[in-house]
Formats: sequence, C-alpha cells, structure tokens
Amino acid sequence: MRDLIKKILREESESMDMMHFWKNKPDTEEMDDFMWYMIDYVDYPSDGNYKRIKTFIKSLIRYGLIGVDFYLEMYRWLNRRLGEISTAEKDFQLSLDYVGGDDSIQPIESFNYAWPHPYDFRRD
Repeated sequence: MRDLIKKILREESESMDMMHFWKNKPDTEEMDDFMWYMIDYVDYPSDGNYKRIKTFIKSLIRYGLIGVDFYLEMYRWLNRRLGEISTAEKDFQLSLDYVGGDDSIQPIESFNYAWPHPYDFRRD
C-alpha cells in the first residue's frame, strides 16, 4: 500500500509540473514558439538528466495535453534542428586549417536522448 501511495504522489507531482508548463505555454499555433518554450522550461543544462525530460514529455501525452500526432510534429521539428546543427558543425570543421583529435573532449549527453521515440506511442 505504501508503494502505491508513493507512486500516486510521484505521478501527481509530475502532473503538477506538467500543468504549470501547460498553463504558461505560448498562446500560439507556431511550433517554433512551443518548442523553444519547452526547451527553456525543461532546462536541460541544469542537470543533464534526459530521463527527467523524457518522463515529462511522456506525461504530456499520457494526460492528454498533447496528442501523438502533435508529438510527431515536435519530434520532426527537433530532428530538423539537429540536422541544421550537424550541417553547421561540418561546415565549421571544414573551414579549419588543422583539426586535431577529440580524445580530450569531455562527453556530453545529448538533449536528443530526452525525446521518446515515436514507436513508444504506437497504437497497435
């Protein structure tokens, strides 16, 4: 019984955070506005915890605030932006006269890991 109560309280606290997000979202149909608001809201750099963000996004769908089709649009938006970053990075690397190894770079978790794969929401 205690575990069940903890689970319910945890879900409620997640949903309250989710409701704060939803109440304050931009009043627009533009995906750019919505996505940049979400990116700022989840504040990934604060802890690099992509699992926290993945749970948050899944909660938006689970509680019916966004539909799966809308999520697919969000996912496509993210992948377009990641492609743009990759292209810019490649262009920059090609512009350098000398490129050394990257063995000394500290690994950084990608924000992309925070996004559930669309297959997670399949309707079988």
